Amino acid sequence: MSTSGSVKEITSQNFEGSVLRASKPVLVYFYANWNQLCQQLAPAIDEMAQKYENVAIVGKVNIDDDNAIVTRCGVKNIPTIILFKAGAERDRVVGRTSKENIASMIDRAL
Repeated sequence: MSTSGSVKEITSQNFEGSVLRASKPVLVYFYANWNQLCQQLAPAIDEMAQKYENVAIVGKVNIDDDNAIVTRCGVKNIPTIILFKAGAERDRVVGRTSKENIASMIDRAL
């Protein structure tokens, strides 16, 4: 699955600073490379990272690489997208969604 350089890799090591203490809204995409829905959603995530580059952070968590964040955020299914603002979860969508819906999540947090 390809994602552009503007999508930030979120790990247990940088979650606190990159997500919870971020000054901008943070959209976190939980995915797995082997999941077909995740593969279909990846281009929309890339597009959101470019579109909102100056006003929001778009990050991704590979659920196979970092189970600690998955557990901490209560992610049970993929793909899952969680929007954080001021260190708290503000919105969540699980499963198939449109890029318009993702953009709306970010817009509501701005």
